[in-house]
Amino acid sequence: MRLELRDGIDSIPVGEEFGVQLSMLENPESTKPSTPFHVSITDERKYLVTTITEDQSLLKTFVMQATQPAQLIFGQVTNTPKQALEPTLIQMRLITRHTLPLQSKLSVKVPVQLGLPEDTAALKCWIDSFPFDDVKCDFSREDNSLLLHNINPFSAIRGGTSLNIELKGLSNRKTAEASDSFEVLTLTNDGYFIDETRSGLRVASNCDWPCWDCPVETPSKCLRCDTREGAELPLFFNGQCLNSCPSNYFAMNGICSQCDAGCLECDKTSKTCHKCHFGMFLLGNTCLSVCPETHHGVHETRTCEPCEKPCKTCKGSVSICTSCDQTLDTSFLFRNKCFEECPRDISVENEGGCLECNPNCKTCDSDFSPNQCTSC
Repeated sequence: MRLELRDGIDSIPVGEEFGVQLSMLENPESTKPSTPFHVSITDERKYLVTTITEDQSLLKTFVMQATQPAQLIFGQVTNTPKQALEPTLIQMRLITRHTLPLQSKLSVKVPVQLGLPEDTAALKCWIDSFPFDDVKCDFSREDNSLLLHNINPFSAIRGGTSLNIELKGLSNRKTAEASDSFEVLTLTNDGYFIDETRSGLRVASNCDWPCWDCPVETPSKCLRCDTREGAELPLFFNGQCLNSCPSNYFAMNGICSQCDAGCLECDKTSKTCHKCHFGMFLLGNTCLSVCPETHHGVHETRTCEPCEKPCKTCKGSVSICTSCDQTLDTSFLFRNKCFEECPRDISVENEGGCLECNPNCKTCDSDFSPNQCTSC
């Protein structure tokens, strides 16, 4: 480019300071300084007067250098799956603005809300400009970023090219609130900035933990829980995920279902009771309001306990007989106890039982009648 003095100015005195302004030039495509401008002065006959940039100390001032990277044309990110705290695959699509020279790098700053593996060496990176399975990537805890090395080992990438990136090993955040944005920066192999984006790359969980599914408008209200083996809170109950069902409910297919009426605790089915509500008594796996005659309802344990032998039926206690087991020798009931025969002189046998002597009798004829006193 040749510049001439303005009309009316035919010389510049020795020692005079002067400046040259050039417009409409574009900055370099990275923050790497350009090669120096070559500046020389010639006279009106085009003979060389001096070459300013022959002075090596001035060369570094005769360059163009961008101080900030340019903005990427486009950026988009998705996470799959979206369940809270789950390991997720991060997929990004970027469109570069400037050419990426051979063996460029790409830095991805990870939002602090996303989980990292205990061993960050487990983080894996992939980019479609790299011809092999996994591009080398290093994680820095200092700024929570991944650096992908040598993403284009064989050729430069022209501006306007779409890049697809995958990051494996990160975990979704605990709530459905969107994370901060990923920050992406492309760099030359010697570390100069090219393009960047610091916004618009946010990811979110579909629900608050521990919900596995939820309404869009209420992420903390669970519709389904994680029922996989080893899950911390696998049981769904009333919009919540629990590690065990509350009283009066049992677990079936990951859902807490209600036990039958009267059942305080049940298992496997609503009818398989293990414990009853107060005022009810457990017989087998069923809760009853009244125990059968062959059992006595014990309020402390809420169970129907069988009458003690030789009682057939009982009341008030398992040992207070109301009838006797006729298959045993002690088949005669007298004063709520069972005997082999009716006690003589104070009772009379009657239809398999014992009738007590008339209250006016002290003793009576056991072979005849309870009213036949033998003493008073």
